[in-house]
Amino acid sequence: MRKILLPALLCLTAAIASAQSPSPESSPAAAQLQPDAPAVVISVPYKRPEKNVRVHNYFKNMFGYSALGKAIAAAGISTATNTPEAWGPGWKGFGKRFANNMARNVIKNTTQFGLDEAFKLDSRYIRTEGKSVKYRIGYAAISPFVARNQNGRKVFGLPRVSSTFAATFIASQTWYPEQNGWRDGLRGAAISLGTTALFNMAKEFFWRK
Repeated sequence: MRKILLPALLCLTAAIASAQSPSPESSPAAAQLQPDAPAVVISVPYKRPEKNVRVHNYFKNMFGYSALGKAIAAAGISTATNTPEAWGPGWKGFGKRFANNMARNVIKNTTQFGLDEAFKLDSRYIRTEGKSVKYRIGYAAISPFVARNQNGRKVFGLPRVSSTFAATFIASQTWYPEQNGWRDGLRGAAISLGTTALFNMAKEFFWRK
């Protein structure tokens, strides 16, 4: 299992590094092209990305280096713990888990993109600045449940929350092993949102200027 787990952890590290954004002095257009990264600093007046940038980010969130790295890392960890058991250990089990992660990611991002467009919201993580450590920890912790409207005001993050639950429930009720039920989907969605919060916390504190 070390042969699978070690590359997975390396991919996770690479995913965090690739999700880091350029410095605040970079141009707004360049910053907008970093969907998983803190593309906008709060002290800068908020502007919702243009349609072509949003579409670009949509595909990048599904098939970009960060997305692939996270899918590989998650598959490696799940394979090392043999979860779910029905998929078995080894590279064959790893392949099934990787395909599962990618499929869930496509469902999640497609649902999220559709809801963002319908309600004119922005579900990207936006890094804070000039705040206390306590504030930043709390800010990152609730980030999966927060989006921004066209004026930059924080509102309930319906697109991300709904898409996360949709992806995990669809997976648990279709291609997952038969013993998985709706409770497994609920647990998977909660784990996914928690992982997003931790990932955003890493970007909040380890982002490099």
